[in-house]
Amino acid sequence: MQDEQQATVVRGEAAALLVDARRNRFFKVFLAQERGVSDAAATLGVGKSLVSYWVGRLRSLGLLRETSGPGRLRRYRAVGDRYVASLADVPMDSVDDILGAQMDPAYATLKQALLRVALRYRHRWCFRIRRVPQGVYEGLEPESGSLAEAGIVNQHGELHLTPDEAERMRTELQALWDRYAQMSGKGPGRVPWLLWVSAVENRQGTRTPR
Repeated sequence: MQDEQQATVVRGEAAALLVDARRNRFFKVFLAQERGVSDAAATLGVGKSLVSYWVGRLRSLGLLRETSGPGRLRRYRAVGDRYVASLADVPMDSVDDILGAQMDPAYATLKQALLRVALRYRHRWCFRIRRVPQGVYEGLEPESGSLAEAGIVNQHGELHLTPDEAERMRTELQALWDRYAQMSGKGPGRVPWLLWVSAVENRQGTRTPR
């Protein structure tokens, strides 16, 4: 990928710092922009002494450089504008946090859109709870049991497929996304729709590749 070819590769302690959401905020404030310590501290809502400490740490790891000239207030910027770290260099307890930061905002937006639709049709929707083969189901549904009235498609579950079938499914889902993404555009008569397409192997008990 082009971004990976232009990115700065980080390993070891630097990689561990960049994927830690509690610490990488002190790095992100300098990513692709020059900032002074006071400016960065105000943006982060922390004291200048704390930012000064992290500036020192980041410089010692080779992630930050000073950009100010003689006689000017010291300013800093990340050494590169793009970074990449192999998962082999990322602590495993950080992976869940990374995926959460990557996916949670989109999922929250999807939930808010579903809530708005449920409230719009609230006089014809209800809360249902019942036992199903997988356990107990509980959730919001139209009284008719069909989501078509609200224009919603919501299917999820576990399918057992051969490798060839799974590959055909993946190809068809990608093609479906690509086809409608090409149609997308702003203009009269167009309404925003949220589409989340996801398929992933769920084989448990396999060894982590090394």
